[in-house]
Amino acid sequence: MKRSALILFLLSIGLFLNACTLADDLSTIFKSDEEASALYVKKGQEALGNNAIDQAIDFFTSAIEREPGEAQTYYLRGSAYHERYSAAFTANDPTADWKDFLRAIDDFSTAITLDPNYVEAYVFRGKTYSGFQDKHDLALEDFNMAIALDPTMSTAYYNRAYLYELMGKIELALADYRYYMEISSDTYWREEAEKHIQSLSAPRPVPPPTQPNPQAP
Repeated sequence: MKRSALILFLLSIGLFLNACTLADDLSTIFKSDEEASALYVKKGQEALGNNAIDQAIDFFTSAIEREPGEAQTYYLRGSAYHERYSAAFTANDPTADWKDFLRAIDDFSTAITLDPNYVEAYVFRGKTYSGFQDKHDLALEDFNMAIALDPTMSTAYYNRAYLYELMGKIELALADYRYYMEISSDTYWREEAEKHIQSLSAPRPVPPPTQPNPQAP
């Protein structure tokens, strides 16, 4: 193939791909806000499933722009922000932005404002608050609310147990881990809860006194 023909061939491929992208964008222009928002949400969920978190956030943002009153969309975008920071932090990624946790909290809060009975939003906001030592009380309030709204929400008990553990409230943590074991069917997290129970139940050595006890024999 001559060089000029090859260049034209490559250009035609580029124009075709651009046209496909444009057609994809135009597919939402001629839809109602509700239909377009639903389409963006679907694309966002697909992107999350493919671990394309940045793309998912963009889709959820587009959905919110078209239909700003849907609690679920804020919840999904908040979950994506939470996942983006958690994944980056776990991988020691220097680009990890802790403000994603603040963005997540804002989105979960909006979801709760729109739907005060949104149990999952309380759980995820509580999980996010748990990442800030000065917001543990707020996290506890959210887990308590989630459990009050749905006493069968097993993830609320697990996350409250972990929060109690962070707060040094061992007996309360053990009670929640044990109850989680009773109501959850998730094999992986049941194993994790069992590990916490064993660790917290293990006898701990008593530290030596820092000063002699004058009452000791």
